[in-house]
Amino acid sequence: MIKLLKQEIKVKYDKKLKLFSDITSGKTPERVPLCPFIETWAFHYAEISVKEAFLKNNELLFQAYKKICDDIEIDAVASISNTVPFKAGLNFASKNNSNSDGFIGAGLYTVSDDGVQIRGSHGHLMEGEELKELAKDAKTYFANVIAPKKFPILNQSLEKNVELVQDALKDIKDWMAYNGEVINRLETEVGIPVIIKMTNYNPMDVVLDYLRDFVGISRDIRKRPDELYDACEAIYDFVSEMFFDSKVPVDDKWLFSPLHIPTYMRPKDFEKLYFPFMKRYVEEFGVKRGYTLHFFMENDWTPYLDILQDLPKTSKVIGLFELGDLKYIKEKMKDRMIFHGGLSANELKFLSIPELRDSVKKTFDDLAPGGQFIFGTDYSLMNLNDGKPENLIEAMAFAKDYGKY
Repeated sequence: MIKLLKQEIKVKYDKKLKLFSDITSGKTPERVPLCPFIETWAFHYAEISVKEAFLKNNELLFQAYKKICDDIEIDAVASISNTVPFKAGLNFASKNNSNSDGFIGAGLYTVSDDGVQIRGSHGHLMEGEELKELAKDAKTYFANVIAPKKFPILNQSLEKNVELVQDALKDIKDWMAYNGEVINRLETEVGIPVIIKMTNYNPMDVVLDYLRDFVGISRDIRKRPDELYDACEAIYDFVSEMFFDSKVPVDDKWLFSPLHIPTYMRPKDFEKLYFPFMKRYVEEFGVKRGYTLHFFMENDWTPYLDILQDLPKTSKVIGLFELGDLKYIKEKMKDRMIFHGGLSANELKFLSIPELRDSVKKTFDDLAPGGQFIFGTDYSLMNLNDGKPENLIEAMAFAKDYGKY
């Protein structure tokens, strides 16, 4: 009986994963795959503390997503949301009574029972004049300049610093095992793929999020674009080297990249400073090496679609689009990006069930023809205010039935 149940779960898993592998192989699946971005919304829905699930008991993490899979028709969990190794960062925290949370160097993010919060202005660690030094050797600059500045506790002896780094690496390995157990259980006990395997960043988003903050990088784009480009070149090479050294296998799962800065750039600045690295990433990782790439296309990308036409034609790139004329975007990006999205968080919040069905039907009529379409939310759902549970349940159930090819 147990063996039969395991076989049934394996068949379920393989069937769901095939929906995605068909799309990324250039084929039309038997129906539109369903993959909403349900992040900490899952814990509010299951009435589970985010902090407890992330830091103390991975059974809670498993149960939150199992409830999502039991109650809602989905074909994959995008991510189990526990993407920050909070404990590892605390190895580098030092007590500081003037700081609001009592620590400095603990990282950009904090976690509470309700979710994950970002600390404002903690991503400003260097000045624009330092971009030249970063461009010379990113690895050395991060090790010798950024790390001691971000983590003052590293201003100690080499022996003590090595000890702190070793402790942090152990905590990261523990965190990966903590998450890995949950992912394995969702796939082998529930039969649901967890589709995102890891995150990569465009180098300019690294500068934005971790080095210069929004005001700083906006000034760099205007005042020192060539120095910014050279620094991004060094970061791209450094990040690529680390990725390939890790020997991540090529499979049906996705490398996720949130694109943060582009829609705050003028199209001509985007084309000059950001797009070259985006194109290189697609060519190297997607076309040449066969990884499936998932871009979270934040805000409205309509002004940049003509520039994106210079991306290679491939079925290995997925774009989740938040805003704009979705039918136009899908047609414009045909053969260059698989369209992901289509389910408005606002509609999940405000529409009645009949109105929601009509909206989902129109979305499928507009976006499903020709394949290259994954149905999901246009935003990451973080709490119950982002979408009524009954609406999400209904939208996915209706989509599963209506989305057959």
